[in-house]
Amino acid sequence: MGVPTVKTHDSRIPATFGLDNRVRIALLVHGAGPLDLPDPDGGA
Repeated sequence: MGVPTVKTHDSRIPATFGLDNRVRIALLVHGAGPLDLPDPDGGA
């Protein structure tokens, strides 16, 4: 993922969730808890 893509997402995320700054986004993400992602090594 390139820098321009990250900047685009960074500017659109607050509007998507109706938030006005990065601190509120961080609180939203923190409150959601950790993701249960699959092990990239297949559990080995």
